[in-house]
Amino acid sequence: MKPSINKAVLFGTAGCLLTACAAVFGQPTVSPFNWGERSLLVVPMTGAGTNENPRRPLLMPGRGEELPAGIVSIRYEESDDGKFALVEVVARDRKSLEAALQSVSGRPDVRRFDKGVSRKEDIEAEFRGKKRGFDLDRFVTHGNPGRPGTTPATPGSGR
Repeated sequence: MKPSINKAVLFGTAGCLLTACAAVFGQPTVSPFNWGERSLLVVPMTGAGTNENPRRPLLMPGRGEELPAGIVSIRYEESDDGKFALVEVVARDRKSLEAALQSVSGRPDVRRFDKGVSRKEDIEAEFRGKKRGFDLDRFVTHGNPGRPGTTPATPGSGR
């Protein structure tokens, strides 16, 4: 005698399995722009422009130096006059971001805007004063740390 499988049980089990899979794989992904802590800054350029001391934004590590702990990437564009850099700093958490930006805190030549606190219009107005035609939507990393001007953290480096 062959064992019979109740069709209702079979379809019920398959339906539950499909529903569970849809719930797991159907979750919307978080936009990379909403991941991590971000600050946008206007900082002066530094460095002599030599191999030993390359020209870079004030926050960027020099040759042979690493990004501060917890910093995922630093992306920048130079201002039209070359005296300033428009910088996006992405950190894993607020504590890491604050520690990394402590060295420029309170400097009169640095302007800081935090994601979720500062208005887009204020950021663009400040940045357009340094770089004509600046577009915040094109500037932000959106989770692609391989774009030009970006220094991504190296996997496995403890950052």
